[in-house]
Amino acid sequence: MAEVVQEHIDLLVRPSPGTIHTYQRIFDLHIRHTIGHIPVNEFGYREVMRWIKGLSAEGVAPKSIHNMHGLLSAAMTTAELLGYISGNPCRRVPLPTVERAGDEAMFLTHAEFGLLVEGMHEPYKTLAQFLVMTGARFGEATALKVADIDLLSTPPTARINKAWKRDAQCGYYIGPTKTGAGKRTMGSIPPW
Repeated sequence: MAEVVQEHIDLLVRPSPGTIHTYQRIFDLHIRHTIGHIPVNEFGYREVMRWIKGLSAEGVAPKSIHNMHGLLSAAMTTAELLGYISGNPCRRVPLPTVERAGDEAMFLTHAEFGLLVEGMHEPYKTLAQFLVMTGARFGEATALKVADIDLLSTPPTARINKAWKRDAQCGYYIGPTKTGAGKRTMGSIPPW
């Protein structure tokens, strides 16, 4: 299993270096020493379930288990494509529930947001207003350049087409948005 998952990571070409780094950490911390010794042709549904139950018992968050399972399932799909196995044992595996009681979305009222902004240091107020009024992610908003803002259009707009990304050394660089759909023009940006 260890060789198969590592080969899958090594064959990836689309993810950013930061994502590859994250996959490598998941592999090193949660796959290599737990299920890495199992021969790939003996790794089935039972082993997947034991691995997931073990992660849960260690206190790993359900969302993290979903992410780890996603990597493992993708590696098993690669193993299937390479002819190592005939089917992906990670398919149709029940995963822990991500939602918890009390996790429903909560929104600030206009008055609450006003109090929040009032308590901020001046340099952060404009950024907070921009984030709330546009729904842009922090990494998208802080990657904006002057050329991305059009204050003369009606309403004023901001063109979101890049975001801060993490590289393999845990440094940062400006790259494409999280998804292709993330490229967008936002109207009604806050007046400065």
